[in-house]
Amino acid sequence: MSDVQQDKPKRFPWTRALLIFSLALNLLIVGAMATFFFANSGPREFSRRPPPDGPFLYLRAFSQEDRRALGREFFKNSKPSPEMRELALQDYQDVVELLKQPEFNQAELTSVLERQHQRSTTLQERGRQMMVEYLGTKTPAERAAYADRLAEEVSEFRSRGKKGDRYGPKP
Repeated sequence: MSDVQQDKPKRFPWTRALLIFSLALNLLIVGAMATFFFANSGPREFSRRPPPDGPFLYLRAFSQEDRRALGREFFKNSKPSPEMRELALQDYQDVVELLKQPEFNQAELTSVLERQHQRSTTLQERGRQMMVEYLGTKTPAERAAYADRLAEEVSEFRSRGKKGDRYGPKP
């Protein structure tokens, strides 16, 4: 038998590098598109927007250190007892059972929601009092810096309302 060598087609040396570069570029574009899509949709988008009323703007205006200190203090003093946790879970279970009944019992549902509201109000009162006391410990310069950050948060919140999001008017 004779050894027959097949002639390989000539390849340019830069062809392989060009293909690898093209693949990397395509993957980069697909990755950027996926990042844009996932970063700007879903639950995260909702979590970035504070409701129109409540403590959220006040809390966002605190520095990261202040938020941590307030949070530690709040949870240290507001840890629910196992009994309170069980009461809260029982209220949710009561609502589930009320909603599954063929006849809607509006008075009973209102009663359960009122119990939940009372527990929530107690926690809000505690948080508000802690915030007032915490700001009372700050120097005038620190309070002024906080006031500036709060004004910036209010301004940002106001401008979002002008863009026609769920918290403001449509243009």
